Formats: sequence, C-alpha cells, structure tokens
Amino acid sequence: FDSRDHLLNGSARPVTHAKEGAQVEVSRINRDISSGASYAMKYLLKTVDAGDALNKQAGLFVDEDADTRKKKKQHEHNARRVDAYRSVWGLNQGQLFGIAKCLTAWDELRRLTTAPKHKLLKKLWALARGGDKPGRIEAGVGQRGDAVGFVKALGGLDAGRTPTAKTAQRFMLGRLVEDALNAYGETITRTKGITLLMKQKVKTPLQKVNGKTGEVKTKLLWRTASTVVASVRTRLTEWMLIPKKLAQQILERPQMLEQHAKETLGIKQRYREEQTILEATRLAQAARVGAALPA
Repeated sequence: FDSRDHLLNGSARPVTHAKEGAQVEVSRINRDISSGASYAMKYLLKTVDAGDALNKQAGLFVDEDADTRKKKKQHEHNARRVDAYRSVWGLNQGQLFGIAKCLTAWDELRRLTTAPKHKLLKKLWALARGGDKPGRIEAGVGQRGDAVGFVKALGGLDAGRTPTAKTAQRFMLGRLVEDALNAYGETITRTKGITLLMKQKVKTPLQKVNGKTGEVKTKLLWRTASTVVASVRTRLTEWMLIPKKLAQQILERPQMLEQHAKETLGIKQRYREEQTILEATRLAQAARVGAALPA
C-alpha cells in the first residue's frame, strides 16, 4: 500500500523490485476466519502442548490422518524439549502483558506447599495450584491452576498499572528478595518469596522552586505509593555446593555444614575486598598517569 487511503480502499500494488526500500506488508484480518489473538496463540502453542481441545480450537492437528498424528507426536516431543530447556535455565515461556511479575508469582505460589495466612494470598495460592490441598504437586498428577481466575483476582489485565482515580487501590505481586554473595564474592539479590503490594494515590508534599524569584513552595501533589500488605517465603530450602570429599563427613556431622558455610562466606568476602582494593589501586594509577600527561 502506498498510503493509508490505499490501505482503507484495499488497493494494493505489487512490489516493483526485490529491494524497493523499507516495506511493511499489511493484511486485513478476516474476522470470520480468525483474529489477532488466535494468530498469536497459534504461534505460542507451537512450543506448548496445550492438549487436544485447545489445539483443535487453535486449528492445530484437526485432521485424524496418519500424517497429522505424526506431526502431533513430533509437536509433543518438541514441547517437552522446550519445557525442559526452560526449566533448566529458569526462563519464562511467556508473560502476560501489563501484569508485572505475574508468572514469577504463579511459579512461586505453586512451589509453596502450605497455604499463606493472608486471605488474598491464600486465594491466589489455591488458584495457582488448582486446589487448596497442601503438599507438593507431583509431576503427572494433572493438577492445573486457574490462570483466568488468578488474573481476575489480581484485578484483571490492567492490575499492574498505576491506579487512575485518587481513591482507587490496586493489588500487585512483587518479589521478596534478600542480599547474598555469589561464587565471585559479588553482592546479588536472590528471590526468596513473594510480596503482596497495594498501590494507591496519596498526597505527598513536594517542594517547587520558582525559577524567577527563587522562592521555594511546598505543595501537596497526588503520587502513587506502594505498601507491602503481606509477604511469604516460598524458598525454604537452602542449597550449597560442597567438595565431594567432605560430603560423607557433613552427612554424618551436620554441624560441619554451618562451619563450611562460614568459611565459604569468609573466602567470598575476602575475595570481594581484594577486588575492591585492586580496582581502587588501578583507578589511582590511572589518575596519576593522567595528571602527568601534558595538557
């Protein structure tokens, strides 16, 4: 299409040559056949085994011939490979647009074996796990969560947005994190659970300076504030890499694990301090060299 009017009239022209500048091919969606959502869902389902009902709804593997059954079997195999890769590296397979950390909260709540005490968190926990029965969800049991109910309980598809009305309140889920040291002695943040946040508009005193007179005035302006309503730890097991030669001794004497952890932490801290000193020395040397150079 050469212009918007040509697009609205449906009067397209063929490409004159292969490299005719930057182009975008635009096609109107026939609503009688499909929609943009179904088009996106079809691509998503290529890496997810959603079951026969949803696959047929999306137009995948509709026929019952031998060729279709072969493709379906290959699709299930590919989906398992993608899921294994995602699980190993901790990758999100998809993300609901507009809802911050929704899938992270979903996974963390499914990890939790007992119900949280807070009423809303308990409801979200039951929706994510597909029931209020405590305990670990074993693989292959077919216990599926209610994603639609989970999103609705958070306030719908716009739950992560800033509340518009001055009296409005919105709930959202965040990560419960704590500082730790990695293998290189660097300070990192690790996810240990989730927090339930309430976002609301509050009047906040802000100072404004008059550019002409320099007068400072304090005004009350509406700003969005986030308040932690409740939090729950979902990762209750601590893992630590230990030398293989010490494994049997630590199993026989658990108190050795705490001693080994303290020694490892000390090594990491000393390594970090040494790196900080080396970096400061390097910067000081660079500054001296720069000062010695002629202007």
